[in-house]
Amino acid sequence: MKFLRSKFLYIALLSAVIASGCKEETVAPPLAAETYDYPLQSGSKFYYRIDTLSADGSAGQTGTRIITTGGSSVFYNTPYVNRRDSVNLDGLLTVSDLYLRKTGAGVYIYVDTSALASFIPDSLRPLIDIDNEITFISYPLDRPRFWPAYKVLVDLVVQTISFVDFNGSYLFAEPLALNLNGRDTTITAKKIQYDLTLSVPDTEGEITKTSYRAFGWFANGLGMVRMQGSNTILSLFSGGTVTGLSTDGESRETMTGYRF
Repeated sequence: MKFLRSKFLYIALLSAVIASGCKEETVAPPLAAETYDYPLQSGSKFYYRIDTLSADGSAGQTGTRIITTGGSSVFYNTPYVNRRDSVNLDGLLTVSDLYLRKTGAGVYIYVDTSALASFIPDSLRPLIDIDNEITFISYPLDRPRFWPAYKVLVDLVVQTISFVDFNGSYLFAEPLALNLNGRDTTITAKKIQYDLTLSVPDTEGEITKTSYRAFGWFANGLGMVRMQGSNTILSLFSGGTVTGLSTDGESRETMTGYRF
């Protein structure tokens, strides 16, 4: 009897240990929130190769872009980091400036609304609502999601028309093969889709809509390592110009090096 009781006790204790072990294995530790770093350190430099794309997607005209960050500016009591873009295309160098800020929620580009408003007829200006920032990237980038990046609305009382409707969508993460600072490497990049629709009314009130699309690949700590698509959209992320490139065409910009 003592033997049987000891045997039953042993089996009971063994079962408890096994059950405890299984329970511990099925309890997953809490996942740490993903962090995002879009580099805006003063003195940083980023180098890109520019390739214009023909209708079949093949490369055509080539050039380079050098992005330098440094200094700051304040617009509407909001501080921004200055970014200078130097584009060299077929020997023609053009320099433009962009102003960015970042928070835990995303990365934002300042828009000079006064310059934009100058293209709007005086009769419509009191009816116009213009955003003063483009939401370049909106976090988190951990699942497919959509965000309104920029809008210009006109309130005509009977209806509200969106002159500019610009949206971003995070798609997925994918490996991207690059040559950075002379070394081949493969990094994981977050692919973002940008869609822009311009609605232009004529004198009779008929609206003509034109749509554009581009993609960006964001890498933590490096920023946008590749952008490809409509020059109309790419120009919004490069100081308002991709000098020498037709805004009706498409291009691909690929990071080739960086320096912090």
